[in-house]
Amino acid sequence: MLSVSEERIHALRERLAAAADVDICQAELVKMLEIAEALEWRADEGHCCVGSRLLSYLTCEAQMLEQALDALNTGEFSDAISILEDYGSFMQWRNNSGDSWGTDRREDSTAFEVLPGT
Repeated sequence: MLSVSEERIHALRERLAAAADVDICQAELVKMLEIAEALEWRADEGHCCVGSRLLSYLTCEAQMLEQALDALNTGEFSDAISILEDYGSFMQWRNNSGDSWGTDRREDSTAFEVLPGT
């Protein structure tokens, strides 16, 4: 299964901070966004995800990656890095909050919410 790992996000942030290989970083962000959108589409179309938080999580991830890509495309590297840091934190929170299907086992289940407009 295609996925975006925390390690991949961390490496991308480091390359952006060093202003290295911006074109490669942009292409990698596009690929990450494609992966997130494909997973979001599958969750939206699949019967397995009815009533779970998975679709909301994937929608939020796609929105954050899109915002990072927009910031990178406009030359706002520090904004792109900040958004990717938030995205990495979101992924870590999601991965530690229970299972990926939305069974939240933490007390603070509202630490991250889907961005407006979804």
